[in-house]
Amino acid sequence: MAGLEDKALGVEKNLSYHSDVSDTAHCSYKNEYTDLIAKSLSAFLEHTAEPPGEIHAGADGRLNASDRLDWTAPALQ
Repeated sequence: MAGLEDKALGVEKNLSYHSDVSDTAHCSYKNEYTDLIAKSLSAFLEHTAEPPGEIHAGADGRLNASDRLDWTAPALQ
């Protein structure tokens, strides 16, 4: 479920996002992050797995980057 920005930057598999957490306290570790962190470590540090490239949107089921970012990806050539 990568966005156009991810595709334009060539990072579709290199970016994971998880906002579907039980506690929304800012700057705290959530147990829900553990699986994606482990997968990313295996992919990028140990080179033993494929990058996860997973998106887990919040409880409302939406993830709209334009709500959070004031940026447009460059046009693909």
